[in-house]
Parts: sequence; C-alpha cells; structure tokens
Amino acid sequence: MAGRPIVTAIMPTYNHAAFIGDAIESVLAQTVGAWELIVVDDGSTDGTPDIARGYGDPRIRVIARNHQGLYHLGDLYRAALESSTAPLLAIIEGDDTWPVDKLARQVPDFDDSGVVLSYGAGWLIDEFGCRYGLVEPAFPEAPRRNRPTGSILPCLLANNAILSPTVVLRRSTLEAIGGFWQPDGVLYLDHPTWLLLAAEGAFAYHSAPVGSWRRHAGQWTTRVVASGSSAPEAAYLDLVTERLSEKAHGWARLPQAKTLLRRHKERAIVNRWRLALLSAGPTEISRSFTQMIRSGRLRLFGLAIFGIAARGVGSDLEWLQARRHRVAWPSRRHMRIHRDAPKMQDPPTSTSSLTVLITNLCMDWPSGTVIYTRDLALELQRQGHRPIVYTWLKGRASRDLLAAGIEVVDSLWQIHDQPDVIHGHHRALVRGALLRFPGVPAVAFCHNPTDPWDAPVPDRWIRRYFGVSELCVKRLLSV
Repeated sequence: MAGRPIVTAIMPTYNHAAFIGDAIESVLAQTVGAWELIVVDDGSTDGTPDIARGYGDPRIRVIARNHQGLYHLGDLYRAALESSTAPLLAIIEGDDTWPVDKLARQVPDFDDSGVVLSYGAGWLIDEFGCRYGLVEPAFPEAPRRNRPTGSILPCLLANNAILSPTVVLRRSTLEAIGGFWQPDGVLYLDHPTWLLLAAEGAFAYHSAPVGSWRRHAGQWTTRVVASGSSAPEAAYLDLVTERLSEKAHGWARLPQAKTLLRRHKERAIVNRWRLALLSAGPTEISRSFTQMIRSGRLRLFGLAIFGIAARGVGSDLEWLQARRHRVAWPSRRHMRIHRDAPKMQDPPTSTSSLTVLITNLCMDWPSGTVIYTRDLALELQRQGHRPIVYTWLKGRASRDLLAAGIEVVDSLWQIHDQPDVIHGHHRALVRGALLRFPGVPAVAFCHNPTDPWDAPVPDRWIRRYFGVSELCVKRLLSV
C-alpha cells in the first residue's frame, strides 16, 4: 500500500483464535486497499495475537495488553485510536467479518462533509460462519439517515439497532466528542458513542449488508446478557440527555428517561429468557420464567408462555427474532442442522458423475483464479459432472456460468447436497467448505507464494496440495 491509509480498521480481541483468521482475511479481501488494521488484544491466552502477527502484512499492527476485561473495553479502543493515522475509522471485532466491498461502498459516503457515521444492515453468523439472520434497523427513512441532525435519537435511545461491524466513522467528529465513550459500570461503548455522534451530523445508511456479526457462547454480548445485568442503559441515559439537550433536534419530543429505562429493563428480562430457552438448565429456566410472569407486563407474560411451548417441542424464540430481522442468537433448530456432520458416502467409481464444489474468492474481475475456476467448471460440466461454485463476490464470470446452467452460490448453506469432492482456492473459503461438509475429501491449490488468502489450510481431509509455481510449492513445503 502506498501513501496514507484512508481507513483504520479497529479490531479489539480476546481469545478469538478460532475466529480472528476469518476477521483479518475479510479485511485483506477489501477491494479498497488503502487501509490499516490495528489489532488490540486484551491479554488473550489462546495465541490470538500470534495469529494476527503471522500474516506479515505491514498494514496490520498488533498491540498486546494485559487482560483488563469488559469494564475497560474503552481502553482497547483508545489505544487503537491513538495508534491510528487514517481520517476514517471502521469497527471489526476479532470474531466478526466484512463483505469484500464494504469499504468500497461506505468510504464514498464521507465525500459529503455532513456525514459523521455510515452504517447498514448486517448479517448474523454463527460460530461456523453460517448466516442465519439479517438485521435491518427498524428506523423510519428520514431518522435512519439522521436528517435533520438528532432525529434518529428517539429510535436509537429506545433500541441500539446499529451493529458495530457495519459502522465507519469520521475520525475528526469522534475526537470532537472526546473519543469512544464507555460510561462507568457499562460493559460496552458502541451505543453510548453512537448516541453522542447522532447530535453531530448526518448518518449514511446501506440497505445491503455491510458487515457480519458473529454470535456464540463466548461472545462479549452473550456474556453480558448471561451475567444478569439489568438495563445497563440506566448508567448513561441521563448523561446522554444532559450532554445532548441543547443540540438534539426535537429533544422535547423524546420519550422520558423513565419510559426509556422501563423499556430497556423489559428488554433485558426478555433477552435473559431467550438465552435461558437456548442453553440454560431447568433451574435458570424456572428463575427466568418467574421473572417474566412477575413483570406485570402482558407482552412478557405472553412471551413466557409461548417460550415454554416452543421449548416443549424443541424450539425457542430465536426464529421469531430472525424472521422480524432483529438481533437473534442461532436457534436450537439451526444448530441441530448445522452441527450434524454429513455421513461419509462410498467413494464414487471412476465412471460416476461427481458433484464438485469449487471455491474461489470472487467471480468478478478477470484474474487468473477467476478464469481458471470458470474454465474448470465448464469443462467438468462438459464431461458430465456437476460443478458448484462457491464465491463471496459474484460478477461477470458468475453470469457466464449461470447462463451455462452451473450453480454459483455465495453461501454454503444454499448447497443442499453433499459434494463428492472439494476443489479449493483461498484459505477462508476452503476452511468454510470443510466445516460445512466434514468428511468430504478435498484438494487445495496455492496460486500465490505470499498472499495470506493462499496460505495452506491444515486439515486431514485435504488429500493433496498443489502449488502452481515453484515458489508456491516451497510455501506449501515450509508449513
């Protein structure tokens, strides 16, 4: 990368060894290359910072700190901010991911000098990287873009529907409000910070997803809910009112702090109930059920009864959340389906028609792997086999394959039949395919001797590794 970066990606991490590779690779895959990535690790014990350093990209810097916990999350963000140099800041925690064109879509938003924050819809993904829901903020059109300034506050005060991995910020505005704000006693900083920025300028919104938020048992947000914290918003709603009362448009029409606090307390009770239905034992379920019933709220009483009925048939309330495009955890049904490993099939005979899953990062611009993937799929089809191409970015080459009747998907969960073999390019996609179809034999190709995307994936089901040049072969042998 030449010159000053346009965007600093801030990546706070703690024990994200299982996920940080996907997070970093989604930044490396950006079609805009003028970025720097600052990984700030909170004393991980699983080798997370070593994985980040292993990429060897000069745009990636790692700051390792002693473990302080969630109450000091703001210290991680401040350390990253102090080390950053770009005029724009983007958030990607160590277990989240970005689509490859995120920065290409959001950076131009800041050509409008009035825009201070860009955000959008976001995918929900599970621990395996499988999409199971789409979050679309339920804000009216004008407030969604915070025009006039402050008009988003009534909605945003009631519900933080802005997912962190979808956000890009204007650095100068963030510094003007004092940087990222984590009020005392609060285990997060995104919602308080968004509220302060809402009084500073317009927001830009993208209806197409611009980030993926991973939800899993070890996730910070899940641990906050499980801890039994009751409406942490109580620690800062009055402070927000005080700081913004003279700036926010239409502040007199905002709900009273007492009303907002009641809503947040009810949401905390419901979230604990939802989480109990997913993973708790009988004692916690009984305790949470009793809390719902004793709330005195008819809505909560109904959700308690409905939740018990759903639990009785092996379900929960998450499918309802996902259907409403709200934040949800992976449902019990989802996890049953995606944790069940497909059974190994008998090896096909040499005359059998094979289903071949081909992975390639993108199928748009005419790069070597794009042309190779297209030609391979067409030739396999000509010989009577069934190729399926899995890519993160469809494009011109995808249209050629679709016109020939060849399947092209951007999610592994669109593939319902187990392939006979995986023909893999690009580390993250190969790893995803192996997780989706455990036990399926694979071949993996290295096309570039230095690109992190072509780093070999160690897996017992990869039967052969191929390097397309002598340097690529040396890279394979060095691992």
